[in-house]
Amino acid sequence: MSTRKDAIKRCLPSLGLVLILAPQLCGQGWQLPVSYDMSFPELKAYRYGPMLGGIGTGGFSLNSTGLSNFNLFHYQLNEGCTDGSFIAVYAKSGDRSSVRFLQSYGRPLQAAPAAERRRARFQAGVGAEVAERERREAAGSGERLGAAYGQKMVAEAYCSSLPPAVNLRYADPELPVEVGLTGFSPLIPHDYESSNLPVAVLVFQVANRTTEPAEVSVADSHETYIGRPDTGTAEGTRNRVVRSDGLVGVLLETDGSGVREEHRGAVELAVPESSAKVTYLREWASDGNGSDFFSKFSQNGELGNSDAAVAPKAFKAGALAAKVRLAPGESREIPFFIGWYFPKMNLTDAHITSFGTIRDGKEFHYDLGGWSQNFSARVKSVQDVVRTASQSYLAWWKSIQGFHRDMSASGIPPWLVSRYFHDLT
Repeated sequence: MSTRKDAIKRCLPSLGLVLILAPQLCGQGWQLPVSYDMSFPELKAYRYGPMLGGIGTGGFSLNSTGLSNFNLFHYQLNEGCTDGSFIAVYAKSGDRSSVRFLQSYGRPLQAAPAAERRRARFQAGVGAEVAERERREAAGSGERLGAAYGQKMVAEAYCSSLPPAVNLRYADPELPVEVGLTGFSPLIPHDYESSNLPVAVLVFQVANRTTEPAEVSVADSHETYIGRPDTGTAEGTRNRVVRSDGLVGVLLETDGSGVREEHRGAVELAVPESSAKVTYLREWASDGNGSDFFSKFSQNGELGNSDAAVAPKAFKAGALAAKVRLAPGESREIPFFIGWYFPKMNLTDAHITSFGTIRDGKEFHYDLGGWSQNFSARVKSVQDVVRTASQSYLAWWKSIQGFHRDMSASGIPPWLVSRYFHDLT
């Protein structure tokens, strides 16, 4: 007689979900006890998740297709990717060096063999260009996909997730190092103040499995959309470099000209100075050909600590790169923090006027009456957000792992655990 567990296993593939038990990344301790395979970018639902961001704070997608679907201000900023928002890697061993976007649009042709769990073969379309089918479908819906600036994507990207966390592993024959990434936001039982923080933590795991020393640098670039829906232009946006509490950060903000108060705020990327050699680009023109960024990064994995400003009307991105040297067999972990703070956002401006629930078997709506955004009282600025994250992210991760472990050991069906976390976030 089939057990309930067998029935669940049979039904999961039909839903596009593959249960993964503790996927192995090169960094120890950054695995989820149970997660779901999200490496199916030909399905639009998979390109939209998982989302990072605290409860009620907005957020963005991070999966095998990279960074996308930014909705930090509670109104939709873009459909798909923006040119200046991406993660890239530089790696060098001996005389060989490579640069890749940490994203891929390949389409799995078969389920992952049990021996490696995360291995799959992909159709043509990985590497320098997006598969033609995805490109046609995205163009028809207004969604933007794919790497820009003439750079290649990694050959393979594998994603598994259970909110509020995502595990990614990247592979490319030209990369002499292993690269993994764990992204998460705090979702801590009985701790609303932490769970309501507008922040995402990205922990990169890099490992040198060769017999030679290696250099590896990971870079995070973000394009600013602050105020652009109001003004229709990038004029008035600006970036600045900030250093405090052992962090190097790039702050994306606006002077407020022509921007409604509800849409004024800031985004900050930050990296601990102690984790790596950190370099930055205060501003680079993301609506250009990408040479502002890649002419520097492709040389040695550094960004030159440039404080130069771009033209006022140019689309602006800010970027940080963190570079480490690895001995043969050595592994390192590099945390990045992405915080945002838009405290005046009114939910009615986002066309959110009520909250729906079920009462006595019938749908019931509570009128929000123009409730405004309410971030955690622990923070008063975006710099507070990233500082709190840098001090707390290890404890957050321990709590997230424990919460997931308790849920997965409770006997609740895995699909219901997944549904619970997705609905909660």
